Amino acid sequence: MDTITNATVRTDLPVTEPLTPERTSAPAPAGSAGKSQDASIRISAGGRSLASAAASRNKAANAAIENSNLPDQVKKLLVRIRELQEKLREKAEELARIAAQQNMDPRQRTMKVAALQTAISTITGSLNDASAMLNKALTQMRATSDQRQLVGALLMM
Repeated sequence: MDTITNATVRTDLPVTEPLTPERTSAPAPAGSAGKSQDASIRISAGGRSLASAAASRNKAANAAIENSNLPDQVKKLLVRIRELQEKLREKAEELARIAAQQNMDPRQRTMKVAALQTAISTITGSLNDASAMLNKALTQMRATSDQRQLVGALLMM
């Protein structure tokens, strides 16, 4: 298996232009001639479109949270819960992709699945903690049923 020993991520490139090896390669460190490989990532137009749409949804949902008349502590918890939900969704998708890869070495797949399951457990624990904190905050502020409905609606966005 080839190991990538030298990779550079460029953040100054426009999002609409595909990354190519010529644009992502970095010079090899002195004395490492022939020993390193450069990595490049190419994101398809569809991938960029999906990422852009997801970012727009997140911005809209976070704007709705910020524009609500809820206390700041509740707003912060709502945003945190949404972030954790998104991370959990991403890890679940990654787990499904790994599990579906038939050409991967079974030992390697098992290790990746185990790592993802651990990450999912950690995120789930954090999500449970944030939800409990939100419930406690709503109880302490004696939230009305309308405020609780608003919180539920904001979480579903």
